[in-house]
Amino acid sequence: MFSTRASSFHLRHTNRRFSEDPNKSQLDPTTRKIMDELKSKPEEAKSMPFLFYGTAALLTMTMFYIQYLLKAPKNTQKKPAVKILGDAKIGGPWTALNSQSQLVSEKDFKGNFQIFYFGFTRCPDVCPASLQKLASAIDILKSKGIKNTKFFFVSLDVNRDTPELVQKYAEVFHKDLIPLIVREQDLTEFLKTFKLYSRKVLNENDYMLDHTTYMYLFDQEGKFLNILGANLNYDELAQIIESSIRESLEE
Repeated sequence: MFSTRASSFHLRHTNRRFSEDPNKSQLDPTTRKIMDELKSKPEEAKSMPFLFYGTAALLTMTMFYIQYLLKAPKNTQKKPAVKILGDAKIGGPWTALNSQSQLVSEKDFKGNFQIFYFGFTRCPDVCPASLQKLASAIDILKSKGIKNTKFFFVSLDVNRDTPELVQKYAEVFHKDLIPLIVREQDLTEFLKTFKLYSRKVLNENDYMLDHTTYMYLFDQEGKFLNILGANLNYDELAQIIESSIRESLEE
């Protein structure tokens, strides 16, 4: 008799505990909707109470975790600018061909700040992405009144690129981008002067160039100022160029 009453008492309280709703005010709308849909099947809920509330609890924890991730503060720390201390042995006398196949040198651009990007016209991704960022940075710098600055795209592909091809390639990105191409007889010395890396990577009957992907900034006298890393976006690129130029003018 005692056993029957105890079992009856346990059953009544067990059924009540699993039929009562949890505090829905603490749940998000999506979780509440899912729980209501599950509870709309009373027969399944009665026969599988542990599965029902176990599923609901799992969904609740999942939704709370997702909301926590969405509301968590974003990492807004800015990428540090590359700053070279001391005198870096980068730059010096150089010669290259312009779009008219005329030989030019560093002397022709004296009095201007100079920004160089080195690559080749058949570059599949890195060069286009870098030049697009540079083009956007040029527009930002112009809007901020930065003058006396020259921007160069220098092709290192002496066997395939021509002055005409390099000009058309540069014009795709920005009208202020000055196209240059290094002559084959000058390539070794040019790479040494600018501390550049360029190597042919054979691909069946063709080749690609594995090359330096960052940009260089020089002052009006041709003195090296800063490296502009490939990890910068166009806004950061413009900001570092502007601050470097203004600091140089204040010295």
